[in-house]
Amino acid sequence: MKVLMYGPGRGANIKLWLDVFQKQTEHKLFFLCTKFWFDKEKYSNIYIYEISSFKKVLFDLTFFLKIFLKSFDVLYIQGLYYNAFFLLYLYSIRKKIKCINIWNNRNYKKASKENKKWFERIIYKTILRKSDLIYINTQAVYNCFIKYFPDLENKCRVLPWGISSDFFSNIYKIESPKVKQILSKIPSKKKLIFFPREFSPINRQDLLIKAISVLKKKKEDFLDKLYFLFMSGLSCNSSYAKYLESLIDKYDLYNYISIFKETIPHREYASILERADLVVSLATKDQFSNAILEAMAKEKDVLLSFIYEYEKFVSDYGLEVIFTDNDKENIANQLVDYFKGKTEKINTEKNLEIIRNQLIFEKTFEMRMNYLSSLL
Repeated sequence: MKVLMYGPGRGANIKLWLDVFQKQTEHKLFFLCTKFWFDKEKYSNIYIYEISSFKKVLFDLTFFLKIFLKSFDVLYIQGLYYNAFFLLYLYSIRKKIKCINIWNNRNYKKASKENKKWFERIIYKTILRKSDLIYINTQAVYNCFIKYFPDLENKCRVLPWGISSDFFSNIYKIESPKVKQILSKIPSKKKLIFFPREFSPINRQDLLIKAISVLKKKKEDFLDKLYFLFMSGLSCNSSYAKYLESLIDKYDLYNYISIFKETIPHREYASILERADLVVSLATKDQFSNAILEAMAKEKDVLLSFIYEYEKFVSDYGLEVIFTDNDKENIANQLVDYFKGKTEKINTEKNLEIIRNQLIFEKTFEMRMNYLSSLL
């Protein structure tokens, strides 16, 4: 099956797709993106076409010869994008299968009445209605989606992404100089609390920093035995990053917190996860990040915000986590209970087994491709 995929040329989620298409031979991928952040030489089996803007789509003859004159079976759009409107209509004319992957609740709300820009809203809604199939990554996102678009229920299928099977191989045990630098700064006798999410107001790193300030104010003696590591990702120079640094400065928490401001390949996070004692995600909106699943795959305890998306995913798969309300006092109390042994023990072996059996990307990828093939 020949697939034309359109989406961002960056991020761990897209890399999962590229890695699998590179390894397998049954399907051929042509990837259209606005900027490709990975090493093209590692993806020799994938035709990658970067465009500076969609004006190029309209006026570049080479583009038409390379894409629209090819015989693709499926148009696969990773997310909901304004620019996808043009692609969708073109492939509707050619009677091809058109699939959209909805990543999270923010994604599809651009097509709802919550988007006050009425023309944009019409474009996004048309994209959804013109698609033949809508893949949604979690049941929680699906449940919210059909409340907004009940008429599209029959087009939807729920399939998680999952983590790469390579996560369990030696490929994920590489320690680059950057990772060694991170690990060397962590005092050997201290417990490591790792917050692996990119800096964003949605990910609420500020709540954990404020919770640490609460512990300091209460003079909790065990705080000196803890070390908190944050990864800024590509948002190291954002206004939110500056806000977080101002909080650390305000509460004088430099003895407890470290922020790594450089980006590292996603697979190198495994070495940091192995060193971690507790992994934290306090998102206000999320599907169920692979960063959390990877922590569980390393048999680590995870502390999560009690949001519907997390609660539903954990319930659906029978996973075990520690939940907390997104309140600095509550988070501080959870940390006290956890590190003083008052929290109910998590069955980390059970979590690992569930992930191995149900949440491996290569398996869910095959299920997606098989269903798309059945529609041809």
